[in-house]
Amino acid sequence: MELREAMLHLAAIHPILTRAADEFESDYGSDIPTAALGHLGTAFVDEFEDIAATDRGKLFASVELLLTCGNDETETAVATGFIEAVVSRAESNDRYEPVAALFGLAAQDFVSAWNESLGISESE
Repeated sequence: MELREAMLHLAAIHPILTRAADEFESDYGSDIPTAALGHLGTAFVDEFEDIAATDRGKLFASVELLLTCGNDETETAVATGFIEAVVSRAESNDRYEPVAALFGLAAQDFVSAWNESLGISESE
């Protein structure tokens, strides 16, 4: 799946994400999908309680698929755009545990590698 198509696929899972994608593209254009994925990740965490559990599950199943079956550009953008934004926002909003519970194995592996590169141990 191409990068912008992947971003639009994730955005289509819930109206909150669709609105976030539309707002981002209205403000910044459509040629920076990695940043748009980050905006979707932030919107997801900010509106976590307003997104049904089934939609949360669909979103992270799609993220997992993109992290494991996409092309290198898409995999990298989903990891460094969406996942990093989700983790950063969830940690700053005390929502990390319920959000991290949605991560599939590829997302968990990315977060572990990212934390390791930052010198953060798993127990912190």
